[in-house]
Amino acid sequence: PGQADAFSDEDDCGDFAGRDAESVALSEHECDEDDASAAPAAPGPASRRPRRRVRYCAAQKEFNDACRRKSDAGGSAFKSMTAQGWVVQPPEASMQAVAPGSRLDPSAFWLKAWGGWVPEQLFPRLCTAPPCPICTDGGLVNAAAAKWQKTLPRCVLSTRQRGGFYFLDAKTYRCGSCGTPFLGSNPDSVAKLPTKVKLEFNVLQGKRSAVDTHLAWRILSEWTSPIPAARIAQMINHELR
Repeated sequence: PGQADAFSDEDDCGDFAGRDAESVALSEHECDEDDASAAPAAPGPASRRPRRRVRYCAAQKEFNDACRRKSDAGGSAFKSMTAQGWVVQPPEASMQAVAPGSRLDPSAFWLKAWGGWVPEQLFPRLCTAPPCPICTDGGLVNAAAAKWQKTLPRCVLSTRQRGGFYFLDAKTYRCGSCGTPFLGSNPDSVAKLPTKVKLEFNVLQGKRSAVDTHLAWRILSEWTSPIPAARIAQMINHELR
């Protein structure tokens, strides 16, 4: 582990498309309970739920930004990065020098994988742009005008990823028909994608959290009788340790 400045991103709570919870989902990026890098944000106005703020180290930010740059560049660099799938694994661990008496940042102990969901780049023959989640016909979306979200990518819980989760990143698009801005990972937008494309997404999103389908099916198959969600989380966290 090495010493690194921690960064924190917070959603500006713009009016995004989809269900009422979509704007809340964009501003709440949760890590697992044992990740000491998560810290609650200061309470907001009484009319809104308190926003969570997630901290991540400089190395994680650098990795996320590097993946975004390769995605924007396209070509061979992008194809090489996504050869094993759209969830990109971080580089292997390495030793770093730490100054005596320096304060260690727990979020710098390991990097999480980065998943950049940009369907028009991942599946160019099947998709030219993510469909608008509001317009029934998918609207008119110009993928060339899309920009990466300004917030910290959302965390997706997964037993297959290092640390128990990975970052789900996406771009912000605007529908030319209704003028609504939305994320490419918006569940209602993903649902309108061609079947072969949306089956590659493999993420179930709720109001406050997201899980990959492997973890979701495991929960459904192993815990058929009613059981508190906290108990399921406790058992899974114990396994991850």
